[in-house]
Amino acid sequence: MPEPLPDPSRAPVVTRRRPTLPLAGSGWFFLAGLGLTVFAFWPGYFARLPAGGIEGRVHVHSVLMLLWFGLLIAQPFLVRAGWRRVHRALGRATLVLVPAIVVATLQMIHSRMRATAAPGFVEDAEFLFLVLGQLAIFALAWGLALAWRRRPALHARYMACTLLGLVDPVVARLTYRHLPRLPLDQLYQATSLAVICVVVGVLIVRERHAAQGRAAFPAMLALTVAFYGLFFTIARSDVWVAFAAWYRGLPLT
Repeated sequence: MPEPLPDPSRAPVVTRRRPTLPLAGSGWFFLAGLGLTVFAFWPGYFARLPAGGIEGRVHVHSVLMLLWFGLLIAQPFLVRAGWRRVHRALGRATLVLVPAIVVATLQMIHSRMRATAAPGFVEDAEFLFLVLGQLAIFALAWGLALAWRRRPALHARYMACTLLGLVDPVVARLTYRHLPRLPLDQLYQATSLAVICVVVGVLIVRERHAAQGRAAFPAMLALTVAFYGLFFTIARSDVWVAFAAWYRGLPLT
């Protein structure tokens, strides 16, 4: 006799799980970062906009960085909504946006250095080291995200790491304005490094069991610590001051 057909009412229900998205909620984190950035730059930039008097290169740099924040905020939400075509189109737009950010930043710091009197040049040389290092971290994280664009776990983490180069401008301003004055200027950068180590350290611990992408945060943290180590040791050296003087003499602005 043929076997009886199974009862459809007793058949197991198979549910398809959506694949886990790397850093799926990071859009909210980036949005909070944008709010904190606006708060940090409010007295020195945003509050001064109605009165004017701000150099045009500063406006260009600010607009480009706001566009970058907007892209970081939008991308995770686009992926979660399934709008991958728009996500990829915005990703291709970074091929123009990131070089524009690099050029605008280099021109802005060059213009500032040319306007500074000689007695304060050592401080400007130190500031140049800080800006160039942060810019390098930002560009490298973006380059790695681009290189690993077909590996979502690594791609998303390296894109998040582009913010490592933006921590100090925010943290240093908040510390300077809202906490007692620190005895040494470099302690503001030490505070920024401490914030980076805590935040990235928490992320590393949280995803220690992740199947993919775990290497991104430790690698970028090690690079960032190495950069700050160089900043604390050679940013005021004679060799770097000589390089800064050469950079100031370039016909960039």
